[in-house]
Parts: sequence; C-alpha cells; structure tokens
Amino acid sequence: PYPVILAGEVPENYLDIIRSYDPDWILLVDAVDFGGDPGDTILIGFNDGAGELPVVLSTHRPSLRILRAYIKKEVGAELFLLGIQPKDVGFCLSISDEVRNAVDKAIKAAVSFVDGIEALSNFEEV
Repeated sequence: PYPVILAGEVPENYLDIIRSYDPDWILLVDAVDFGGDPGDTILIGFNDGAGELPVVLSTHRPSLRILRAYIKKEVGAELFLLGIQPKDVGFCLSISDEVRNAVDKAIKAAVSFVDGIEALSNFEEV
C-alpha cells in the first residue's frame, strides 16, 4: 500500500514518480556513518529553521539540504532521513546482515506508524 522507490544515488531523478503519489512526507533511507554500531539507526528531520544537522559523516551530507529544498519546492513534501550505521564504509561493498536487518525493522516500523495514523484519522469527533 505504500510505495517504495529504489532511487539509488539519484533520488531527484524520480520526482515525477514521487509527485504522482502526492505525498505529504518522504522517508529517505540511506547508510550514514554516525559512529554507532552496525545496524543502529538515526532519524533526521529537516524542519524549517531547525539549524544544523546532527554531526554525522555521510557522502550525502552536503546535498541533503539541497535535495530537501528541491523536493519541498517540486513535490510539496517534507523529507526525513533514516540513517543506518553501516558495518563497513567504502565503495562497492555489499550490505551487511546487521544493516539488512535494520532496514527490514525500519520498514515494518514505518508501515505500522502510518497505519496507526490512518486508523486514528478514521475516528469521528463527538
């Protein structure tokens, strides 16, 4: 019921597909080296006026603000980043079991969260 787009390194190339779903928010999942244990996660929001990102090391860090502003302008959706601590940092490495398990848990948690919000919105006010 919820679209998942494997955008790789160029999520901006998928804006037409993203726009077709008319989302209020987008959850970007990516490897982020923030000094945690492999598979640890961090959720980062980009609210207006929120200031600097937490101190994290990521190859995407310089472009996240630009991507967020572009998505906000073009799609009207807020962007959130779910960063998952990789086991190894480098190019062309496969995903470790710890990261794969964290991705699976994150997807299940996100779906449960959205299902809960939708269930609450179906209640009538009295």
